[in-house]
Amino acid sequence: MNPLRFLAAAALASVSALAAAQDKPATAITGKFGFVNTERILRDAVPAQRAQKKIEAEFQKRDQEIARLADQLKRMQDDLEKNGVTM
Repeated sequence: MNPLRFLAAAALASVSALAAAQDKPATAITGKFGFVNTERILRDAVPAQRAQKKIEAEFQKRDQEIARLADQLKRMQDDLEKNGVTM
């Protein structure tokens, strides 16, 4: 094959490939994308709100018990500091 003809064919193929690539850019994305805000779903969903209230009610009892025990421990510590020398 004639080298000049080969170069012409290669140039034509290159130009054709570049022209085809120009029709649809590589960055073109077809279709739709969505975003799901799971934090909002978990915050606003009715079952999630019911579960949150149930958890809060359950832990409120525990928090009250812990606060009562902490107060009792504080009083015992104060008594020990006051009367520790005489014990």
